[in-house]
Amino acid sequence: MRLGKRLTKRYIKYIFAVFFIIYVSITNIYARPEAYDAKVTFLPNRYLLDSMIKDVTDAQKNIFIAIYMFKTTDDRHQMSTLLEEALISALKKGVKVFVVMDLGKGNDITTDINKETAEELLKAGATVVFDSKDVRTHAKLMVIDEKITYVGSHNYTDSAFKYNNETTVRIVSEGLASDAVKYIKRLVR
Repeated sequence: MRLGKRLTKRYIKYIFAVFFIIYVSITNIYARPEAYDAKVTFLPNRYLLDSMIKDVTDAQKNIFIAIYMFKTTDDRHQMSTLLEEALISALKKGVKVFVVMDLGKGNDITTDINKETAEELLKAGATVVFDSKDVRTHAKLMVIDEKITYVGSHNYTDSAFKYNNETTVRIVSEGLASDAVKYIKRLVR
């Protein structure tokens, strides 16, 4: 009798395991996770900015950005200001720049900082939009020419580029870049 109960318990465990595997397989099929062939470069801390500015400078068609905080100043030696200047130079050569920034609730320092940078980018010809006050856009995402994607923890601030421990990856993949652009555009619907 005990042997029968042990076998029954064992069969129930196997049946549960099979159903679990089937469930996970089906949910993954419907979730449509995508895998892409890509070239990936890890850019920790201060290694990000030079790569990003080079890609912005080399851009030919468009740059899409979703960013939580983009803080620039009149100090042309600030690293975040160097990125802003690269974006403005790209605009001057005809590259389209589309930026989604976070709009905090009420008197939020992030909102004030983003509005200042937005004003400068708008003057240069960029399209800048803010997300809804009901949603926080905490993304740090840039897509260049629908081919190169930067995603990571760096806000576009001098402290993120210079002092903080931050990590971002540069991914060369048209498929991933296409999905990232769709994501950025959906933020403002």
